Amino acid sequence: MFLELLARLHSYLRHVENLKETLAVSGIDVIFIGPTDLSSAMGYPGHIKHPEVQKMIDNLVKEIRAAGKAAGTIAYDLDTLRKCKERGFQYIAYSVVPMIVKSGREYLQVARE
Repeated sequence: MFLELLARLHSYLRHVENLKETLAVSGIDVIFIGPTDLSSAMGYPGHIKHPEVQKMIDNLVKEIRAAGKAAGTIAYDLDTLRKCKERGFQYIAYSVVPMIVKSGREYLQVARE
């Protein structure tokens, strides 16, 4: 039996401030970073690519990985998915909506020919 315990780091910066304590909890396998929630909590709502937010995410990923846990996040497109993997994320939730839309468009294009 496989049980995956996930801790989410998003809305409250107190979770970021207490990351070491969270990382020490036995049984937590993944620390999930929600970039939209984190950017809002940092005072940059809707600006997930803000340099300060990106710096925070990089620091969190390094600390999470150094503790032997998996860093998680979400990717909405293939480019972001690739970048997340390059940054060291190991648990990436990926939205299938873009794939379905692209596939649907391609299908309709071929069907109309």
